[in-house]
Amino acid sequence: MFDLFLEKSGNFYDEDGYWGKIIINDFNERFFSNTTFFDKASYQKQWRHAAELLLKKKKSYFLVSVGNPDTSNFFMSWPCYLQDDIVYLQNKMILADQHPLDKIISNEADLGDLRFTNEDDQKISTWETDIQSFVNFIDKINKIQE
Repeated sequence: MFDLFLEKSGNFYDEDGYWGKIIINDFNERFFSNTTFFDKASYQKQWRHAAELLLKKKKSYFLVSVGNPDTSNFFMSWPCYLQDDIVYLQNKMILADQHPLDKIISNEADLGDLRFTNEDDQKISTWETDIQSFVNFIDKINKIQE
């Protein structure tokens, strides 16, 4: 099971946006998607592109918080990697000074290969689901955008 969606509008640290949720099998986590730069439709469009890219290139990421690029120094994302029929997902902060904005937005920023441990040999939290969940997600998000 995989799903990613925005629920209700809200305010967090004096910024407008949407509360959203990611679901990966039994795991779920809420997040806040800032709307100072991306609106709801922009997030959904990026997510559809990210899921389609995963199927083609076996590596992608979902942006869940994109603040004003003039003042934000990071963007929150969920990188995903396809190996065989399993999709691995991790939560990652993309630092604005390490990638050009246009590359981040277009899913062209290279966030590295899938690793299960960091440089200090500590485990990186990783969730997994099946590829069919992503096919179902693409179908769902295509219906939303019609």
